[in-house]
Amino acid sequence: MILPQQGLGADDIEYCAIQSTGQASDWVRGGSFCGTRGLPAPLAGFCLRLRDAALGRLECNYRATFVDGTSIGPLPAGTICKSLSGAPLEALQIDFQSIPQPAPSRDAGGAGEFAASNERFLRQAQAGLYDFLDLGTRDAGGSPSLASWAGAKDSASIPIPTP
Repeated sequence: MILPQQGLGADDIEYCAIQSTGQASDWVRGGSFCGTRGLPAPLAGFCLRLRDAALGRLECNYRATFVDGTSIGPLPAGTICKSLSGAPLEALQIDFQSIPQPAPSRDAGGAGEFAASNERFLRQAQAGLYDFLDLGTRDAGGSPSLASWAGAKDSASIPIPTP
């Protein structure tokens, strides 16, 4: 369970646990239980992502250590944190930082709002909220093929349920 602290609400984050079998649990909101309660199975990793208004005002990075001595991180929000050896999770540290908000733009062309919107889109894309059509990737017949940005970012193929 990850309990949100000062300045962070339960609806600002969600996370899932990676079980020792490699399967991901369902995504849960901040302060909710997630894992293998009552089972003699350790957690092998986790993933945390920002939600809603937190996407525009916070950045999140985390790191973890595993019982085999592996240390991973810092990783950005939305990235699966799991040891390549599959060792059980020993400890984790989650850091949240406020994103400086741009001053309101006074230009009539709206360039300031466009820049803020673009930054918000990039943060949401990094959090794994979008899949993209990569028009530069073509199949054997020369047609554009779908490439998942999140799949390209993560080398591990771990099924994670989406909300």
